[in-house]
Amino acid sequence: MNNRLKQFRIALKLQQGEFAQKLGIYQQQLSKYEGGHNKPSIEFLIKLNEIFNLNIDWLLTGKGNMFINQPQEYEANIKFVKLKKGQLLKIEYED
Repeated sequence: MNNRLKQFRIALKLQQGEFAQKLGIYQQQLSKYEGGHNKPSIEFLIKLNEIFNLNIDWLLTGKGNMFINQPQEYEANIKFVKLKKGQLLKIEYED
C-alpha cells in the first residue's frame, strides 16, 4: 500500500509537503506512511477519497482504477460510521 500511496501522490504531481498540507497532516507523517513505517488511519483514507477521489480499493489491494468516478445519485446515500477496534462494517448497495 505504501508504494501505491507514493505512486498516487506522484500522479497528482505533488511534493510530499504539498500533499501532506492538503490532507491536514505533517510531512513527516506522510513520509512514514509512504515508507511503510506507519499505517494510515481510516480517517486518512476517507480524506484521500473525499479530497482526491482516490479509489481506496486500489490503494489497499492494487485492484481497479486509481481514481473513481462516483455517480452523483449515490453521493447523497453515503453514510460514515465510526467503528471501534475489532468491529466489522457491512456495506450494502441498493439499485
